[in-house]
Amino acid sequence: MAITRSPKSKASESDIQALIEKGGQPARQETGDADSPPMAVSLRIPGPLAERLDSFLRDKLIRVPRHAWILQAILEKLDRETGE
Repeated sequence: MAITRSPKSKASESDIQALIEKGGQPARQETGDADSPPMAVSLRIPGPLAERLDSFLRDKLIRVPRHAWILQAILEKLDRETGE
């Protein structure tokens, strides 16, 4: 039998409103040919790392798909390492 943590309490109305008012950045398109189709890439992630990521994403106030989170992480890493 698996042991799980107690569920976190729901966010307060003021927390939700603050998040909405904070806003965010619009999605950005990588430079290049906008008409080119996405390239399929096979990514193998160790089970414990995938479970850790899924747990992290599940606990966020606003749900983000795993695919979107990984793309955002790749862009952030490229920006850091290329100085853009």
